[in-house]
Amino acid sequence: MLFLIAIVMSFILYGMTSSLFPSVWTTIASDIGVDYSLLGIITMIPNATSGISSAFAYKVRRKLGTNLSVTAGLIGFLISMLFFFSAKNIVMICIAYAVLGTANGIIDTIANSYIVKAYAGGVSSFLHASWGIGSSIGPMLMSLAILNTGIYKNGFLWAAIILVITIAIFGILKVYWQEKKKTVSEEYVKLHSVSEEEKQSHIDILDTFKIHFGTIFVACFVLCGSVNSVFNAWIATFAVEQHGLSVTAGATAATCFFVGLTAMRLILTVASRYIESKTILYSGMIISLIGSALLYIKTDNEMIVHAISVIIGIGIAPVVPFLHHSIKEIFDEKYIGVIVSACNSMALIGSSITVALVSLAIKIIGINNVQIILIIYLVLALILYHQMTKSRTKA
Repeated sequence: MLFLIAIVMSFILYGMTSSLFPSVWTTIASDIGVDYSLLGIITMIPNATSGISSAFAYKVRRKLGTNLSVTAGLIGFLISMLFFFSAKNIVMICIAYAVLGTANGIIDTIANSYIVKAYAGGVSSFLHASWGIGSSIGPMLMSLAILNTGIYKNGFLWAAIILVITIAIFGILKVYWQEKKKTVSEEYVKLHSVSEEEKQSHIDILDTFKIHFGTIFVACFVLCGSVNSVFNAWIATFAVEQHGLSVTAGATAATCFFVGLTAMRLILTVASRYIESKTILYSGMIISLIGSALLYIKTDNEMIVHAISVIIGIGIAPVVPFLHHSIKEIFDEKYIGVIVSACNSMALIGSSITVALVSLAIKIIGINNVQIILIIYLVLALILYHQMTKSRTKA
């Protein structure tokens, strides 16, 4: 249980560190003398480095084990926060974001691999909800730093102090697990260490695309992850541009989306004990599809738009965590690590392309029709997932 708490804590820190920089970007841009429109380009850096580190995270775990791998990710967070704290130009910020993205990929992939192997789908849902909690903590921490010290950079320093404490806790846990191995069952040890067989394994990330359902599963994951990313980035803009809401009301729509998403993931932590993962996934995709279609309703009523945002958040909530969990239901255990790596890596690439595609589509077909892309993605994801669930024969 202590190790699970530590894994969840690492995901909260993953969310916290990812949300600190965007929360004060306009101030940082003014401070270092660059145009605030550069944010879109800068945020491509962590996506790229996270995609690369996700692709190789399973190899890191084979060498270091789960505990040390996650600790390495936390050290990456710490280094990036210190770079942000001392940044005086755009180059240092880019370096900080590159390090942060690399750490994100390691934490995301290895934590998910561990949870998929060791726990039920509800825990995977809770893990992703904890990222949402961390994403809310980041701006709050930055606000506190500015209110108490008047210096935004202290937000990064405070985050670094939290990370130092967490890394120390992980170090203590490492010693604890070394002692624990002497007294606990072989199955328990298997989850917290890497066997010699796994260290010598020649299974590579490219093998994901050779095994039965491997390519279909990754494609389904990329489609769903891309829809998630588009709503993360565009839900407020949809509210403002499609429905004529004020910027403030648009921001509230985004908040409603994240509240619906995080609340549903917390609910599913318990509900998944009584409902099949397959049912939860189908329901999530269908609700997301309905929510996307509801965006076509032409209304400037804030309550209706905010309600639609909540519905979309509720629908999106189970998709990624329960797709992660379904890996062990569809594939042999020896493939779990490489499949999680392949899914996370390809999803980051796919999400970046899709967000860019939405931007392009807005210019061609207009923002009022752009959700057709999301509807097509979700329909394709449903078809692919149905194709896999017709047969539960493991690869």
